[in-house]
Formats: sequence, C-alpha cells, structure tokens
Amino acid sequence: MKRNILITIFIILILLFNPKTLSFVKNMNPLSNGRFENIKEISFSYGANMVFTKYREGLLMYDGRNLVHIDNKGERIFNLSLRINDYSLDTNDNDIYILDKTSKEVYIIDRRGSISNRLKVNDNAVYIKCFRNGNFLIHYETDIELEGVKLFNSKGDTIKDISIPKAVINFVQIDNNTQGFLVSAINIENDSLFNNLFFYDRKGDLVVADKSESRVFIGSEILPREMFLIEPNSVEVRNRELQSLRIVPLRDNIRYINNMENGIGIIDDSGKLIHIDKNGQEKIMTYPIDKIKGFEYMSKGVAVYSDRSIYFDSLNQKYDFTKDIIKAISLDNDHLIVIFRGSIKFFKLM
Repeated sequence: MKRNILITIFIILILLFNPKTLSFVKNMNPLSNGRFENIKEISFSYGANMVFTKYREGLLMYDGRNLVHIDNKGERIFNLSLRINDYSLDTNDNDIYILDKTSKEVYIIDRRGSISNRLKVNDNAVYIKCFRNGNFLIHYETDIELEGVKLFNSKGDTIKDISIPKAVINFVQIDNNTQGFLVSAINIENDSLFNNLFFYDRKGDLVVADKSESRVFIGSEILPREMFLIEPNSVEVRNRELQSLRIVPLRDNIRYINNMENGIGIIDDSGKLIHIDKNGQEKIMTYPIDKIKGFEYMSKGVAVYSDRSIYFDSLNQKYDFTKDIIKAISLDNDHLIVIFRGSIKFFKLM
C-alpha cells in the first residue's frame, strides 16, 4: 500500500512538471543594435495534439495528420500526409523520427519530406529520442514491473536493450557532447523512494550510476563537464561522475527551463527568470515584462515573452499582441517565430 501511494505521488509530480515541456536553445552571441520586423503571418488549424519544433533553421509542425516543414521566411518546404493518433516525435540535424505508439512503428523522414525508413519496434514504447549520429532510442514499458530503454542504429538494428526492473523511468536525456544518454528511474526499497541515475555511452554501456533517497528529478541538462538535475523546486549541479557539486533551492516551483550561457535559465511559477551557472551561482534576470513564460536567444540578445508580449532586451523593444502566445522559437540568429492558436508570425532581425 505504501509503495502504491509513493508511486501515485511520483506520477502526480511528473504530470505537474512534465520534462517534455522543457526546451533548450543555443548560446547567445554579443549584442548589437537593430530592429525586428514582422515579415509574414500564416494561418493554420490548431489542435491540442500538435507539436511545434525547430528543424534545420525552419519550423516543423505535426498534428497527427500532416507533417509540415516551413522555412524561416514562412514558405512551405514540404507537407507529408501521415496519420498517427498516438505519437512521439524528435529530430536531429538531418532527419525526423516519429514513433507510432499504437502500431509500434518508427518512421524516419528525410529533409525532403520523404519516408526513408519504416521500422517495427515490437515494444510498448512511451516516446522516442534521436541522436545526432542517426541512432535513436525508445523508452518502453511492460506488464511485469519492468521498464527499459532500447538503443537502435539508423537501420533499426538493436544496439542495446537496457531493462530496469521494479522501477518507473521518469526521463531519458540525450548527451549531445558524447552521444551518450542519462536515464532517471524511480523505485521503492523498504518503503523508501529512490531516484536512480544511470549514464550510458553511445554503445549503451553503463559508465556511472548513482541513487538518491526521497528525490524526484523531472529533467536535466548536460554540459561538457557538468550536468544540471532538475527537481520541482530546486536545481542540483553534478559533475560527470554524478557527484554533487551544489544544490540550489528555489522559493517557487519550476515551470520552464532553457539552456543559457555557461548554465541554464529557469522560469518559476511567479514568472521570474533565474540564471544558474555551472558553479551553482544564481542571478535573477530583470526585464520590463510581467510573468515571463519563456525566452529564446538571437544574435542580438534574448527575446523574453509572456502570454501576450515579447521583449527584445538588446533593442529595448516590446511587442504586444491581442492573442495568447503558445510558444516562441528562434529558428536561427536572425529569425524568430511566435505561435498563437491558429496563426504564426515570422519576425526577422533587420
């Protein structure tokens, strides 16, 4: 009974602080003067099952029916009809990977919008993640209190099947520095909850492991020498051996995370943007905008946005909108898109 209660608490935490909402962007370059102009606006049919993500300096949209790639000028590159009701999607610099959870298939789609491979995975997959080298992995579940991660090459051949018995995998994080990956899993031992961490190399071989009692990590960001482990209301900095360097407690729960220069930036429930560097030093970033919900880096600084406003710090310019912003994405150094329910605005740094 105690084990079920602890697992229920864990699931609630994951639903409230889903790591899929976490996103990461590039480091910024030195600031300079300029102006932003709205160069185009397009309309689309918005649905709750939609995914918006950057792909090859353009925007990728998928709603379970059509996969659309749009360049930074708002021009359509391709539109692939592919109906999948329950899916997971990820991209690297070359290809798009879509997992059909119902049919247990993986579609690999190239930059032209053609299906280059279609693979059967034969697992109850939860989501898919891909590597820069073309490999990909799936997190799968079973009916026997066992979950796992299966690593594949681009041809669909299994490289490694990593099973974790009597545990719930709460996230998997790709390490783009080494093409390895971090697996975080929760288990119960003697009525105590533990968060286990396993770091694997590109071949799926275990490099280092650690476990923490009464901890629930909801995501991570991996730098070349350090990694940040995210809890609902704290951030822990660890080294590559998973040794703790510093824990940064926060007053409010974390709502949003982005990669920031020499560290990460987080937004809490109060709308504050806090920078935490690789040494665990924190600094509150102030902008003339209320209740920040996200930010993106451009070549001339950071674009900070709330529900209906965007502020460009290097230009000291604020744009107000009449509709709620779903998401803003920096496509490259000079282009930013702002996504609303039913329309997308394309901005260019002039």
